[in-house]
Amino acid sequence: MTGRWKVTGKIQDENWAKGGDEGAGTEITKKGPGGFSSVSDAQMKWKKIGPMVGHGVVWWDEGKKAYQGLWCDNGGPTCQMSGEGKWDGDKLVFNGEMAMGPQTLPMRQTYSNFSDKGFEWSMEVGDGKGSWKPEMSLKYEKELVKAKNEEMKPKN
Repeated sequence: MTGRWKVTGKIQDENWAKGGDEGAGTEITKKGPGGFSSVSDAQMKWKKIGPMVGHGVVWWDEGKKAYQGLWCDNGGPTCQMSGEGKWDGDKLVFNGEMAMGPQTLPMRQTYSNFSDKGFEWSMEVGDGKGSWKPEMSLKYEKELVKAKNEEMKPKN
């Protein structure tokens, strides 16, 4: 998932944006120290809620036999742990918790539809009884840059 990405997305959650929202931006993801983690910096412009700037780190935790993640952005006064991520077939699924007002609810983040051109990410929040509600979805497309010889090449 390293590279420079064009990101487009939708917010479905009514608490975040009445009637939902759409946005676009970029995310640059690179290998972290020693190549044992990935570090992301993102900028999005949402039509209703405005600009979002975020920073994330994902790493493999050998003791837990799962990926771990941390995301910080300008939307709140704190950073959010992503939970534990494990492969479920061809999807990487993180299960954790998310603060929603005064309560904490189950959260599921899924990376899917991987190809050499991109991938998709979605976040759902559970009601604690087994039902899930979509919150946000993003589509990542590898950003292309013009090389000196005018060919289009992926930028890594």
